[in-house]
Amino acid sequence: MSIIITGIYTIYVLIICSIKKREGAFIVLIGIIIFFITALNDILYTNLIINTAYIFPFGLSIFVFSQAFIISFKFSKAFIKVEELSSTLSGIVNNSPVGIFRSTPQGRLQMINPSMVKMFKYDSVEDFIGTIDNLGKQVYANSEEREKFKYLITKDGFVRDFECENICKDRSIIMVSINAYAMKNEKGDILYYEGTIEDITERKRAVELEIAKKAAEDSNRSKSDFLANMSHEIRTPMNGVIGMTTLLLDTNLDKEQQEYANTINQSSEALLTIINDILDFSKIEAGKMEFEDIDFDLRKVVEDVCDLMAIKADEKAIEFGSYIDPEVPSLIYGDPGRLRQILLNLSGNAVKFTVKGGVFIQVLLDKETDTDAYILFKVKDTGIGISIEAQKKLFQSFSQVDASVTRKYGGTGLGLAISKRLAEMMGGDIGIESSEGKGSTFWFTANFKKQPECKKIEVTPGDMKGKKILSVDDNPINLDILNGYLKSFNCRSKSVLSGKEALMALREAHMNGDPFDAAILDYMMPYMDGANLGIAIKEDPNLKNVKLIMLSSRGMRGDAKKMESIGFIAYLTKPIKRNQLYDCLSTVFGKITIKAEEILSQDKKSVFITRHILDEIKKSNIRILLAEDNKVNQTLALKYLSKFGLCADVVDNGKKAIEALENKDYTIVLMDVQMPEMDGFEATRSIRDIGSKVLNHDIPIIAMTAHAMKGDENRCISAGMNDYISKPINPQIFIEKIIKWTEK
Repeated sequence: MSIIITGIYTIYVLIICSIKKREGAFIVLIGIIIFFITALNDILYTNLIINTAYIFPFGLSIFVFSQAFIISFKFSKAFIKVEELSSTLSGIVNNSPVGIFRSTPQGRLQMINPSMVKMFKYDSVEDFIGTIDNLGKQVYANSEEREKFKYLITKDGFVRDFECENICKDRSIIMVSINAYAMKNEKGDILYYEGTIEDITERKRAVELEIAKKAAEDSNRSKSDFLANMSHEIRTPMNGVIGMTTLLLDTNLDKEQQEYANTINQSSEALLTIINDILDFSKIEAGKMEFEDIDFDLRKVVEDVCDLMAIKADEKAIEFGSYIDPEVPSLIYGDPGRLRQILLNLSGNAVKFTVKGGVFIQVLLDKETDTDAYILFKVKDTGIGISIEAQKKLFQSFSQVDASVTRKYGGTGLGLAISKRLAEMMGGDIGIESSEGKGSTFWFTANFKKQPECKKIEVTPGDMKGKKILSVDDNPINLDILNGYLKSFNCRSKSVLSGKEALMALREAHMNGDPFDAAILDYMMPYMDGANLGIAIKEDPNLKNVKLIMLSSRGMRGDAKKMESIGFIAYLTKPIKRNQLYDCLSTVFGKITIKAEEILSQDKKSVFITRHILDEIKKSNIRILLAEDNKVNQTLALKYLSKFGLCADVVDNGKKAIEALENKDYTIVLMDVQMPEMDGFEATRSIRDIGSKVLNHDIPIIAMTAHAMKGDENRCISAGMNDYISKPINPQIFIEKIIKWTEK
């Protein structure tokens, strides 16, 4: 019987052995011992060798003790595993990047990890736990948040992503996120809280920043719309004031009335300047400042600024002058309006702060490539100067040297800030050189593309008499101004207040066989703006030949290109000036073409008219004849002319010069004195002879001679020449002489 039991136990031992491995080997050893003892017991008992009754209990005792030993061994192994697990958990807690804590409902800390110590900027775990005895008062920035935490964890048994502000040891505030659960006893009473705490200050800041960014973008979009509307709303009444006073000044006014009207006109222009400054600054701040890229004449822009500022300088009895280095290319590509704006800001300030002496604009070539010109502009004055300390405030928004300057000289303090941003957006920089009491030099640089050297716009002026023109504007005052201008041009004019009325008027005129020749459209109109009206006109087969002119009070960059793509022939900004409208219509009804080598494709038949194109047209009407036999001198003179956007026809003797003047109406002649076949003196006398066949006997003639002796100039004048240039030619004097006589 005992052998059977032992056999069963042996099977059990073998199974345990396969499962327990090392522990199983020990069990096998015990089992074998028991087996042998049991077997011995049976043998002895069966053969009555000895009385073995006591051996079985002895074997049973061994079995019991062996099982006890095995169980003890298992407990020992389990304890070791618990210790290993505890060590692992301790390592996780101590090395966790987030804070781990245990705290009592009363607000005392029982356990924290190093990350939490670091998070709250304490020196050690002991320092943190020893310092804090009431979390609600000492750690929570708002004690009500602690009560809210306790309420939620009591109600639900846990909290998830509980966010609140906590106080660090150095009294700084951090935003934290807490995840915790409540440990309870059998009665359901809370013993302590355990959980994690994470510093989410940066994450929260990033979210707030993203929200702020989106709000700013929304604000910028709103600001952009606001600026467009405000530009229209402000410029429209200003257009009325300036336009009406211009018409008023053309009427018969007595001296006092004319003085009042002039004052209104000048004050309106000054107010418009301030409004433009504010609108421009707002556009820059909103990131909505756009630039236009068109061909323009740099010299013309600088001269326009000088003409404007010279009047103000004369009122203060100070000098105003300019110098453009001959190396600076005159024909460039960029935004003349923004360039003029910077020059007016700087020169206007210079005149304002100069009591005696003068102001001088200097334009120099900084550097150039085959396609680009980097130009340096300097505005020098002999004014009050600016201290080094005060210079630090310049170019900042709404900033002037000091309050006394604002009281004495006025101004918004925006001009220099706008100029700085514009210069930077034109690929340049801006700065100042000044000493207090010794005047100032403001400078800025800008990058422009260069135009081809010989580009010429030719215009055959059109006859406006009897032309039928439709004016469209929702503002009756603007229509009165346009009708007044058009009437003075001997045009037939009709005006309507909306796009719908305009389409009706155009279609009715077509049906009656007396169509409109042109239409002047306001941009900003309700229901149907000028752009959409233009599209509707061009899409109507019966109306598509009507010439469209856009007048915009909005004046946003890029609008001109948009209008050209629609089919407009001209784009001008308000307030529109009488002579500007006249030049525009004269050009619209005339013939306009561009001649330039390698710059236009064959299908380019017309030019989109802007005020800058009108300026170039005026200059391009200068037709120059150069009479010079020396090839080097010919090349040099043509080079100087091309730098300033001028071209010339060349002949190599006086006889050919006369033949040219018989066939073409030139504006001016540049006459070399010594030439073969017929010299300059004889040619001039022949030109002045009323019996000769030249088209203009009074054409200005400028002598160019290498003779610089006393009396040579008188000899030229006596021969009938108007002016005199000695060789080698000074480029600045050369151009100044040409401008002087062509303007006359």
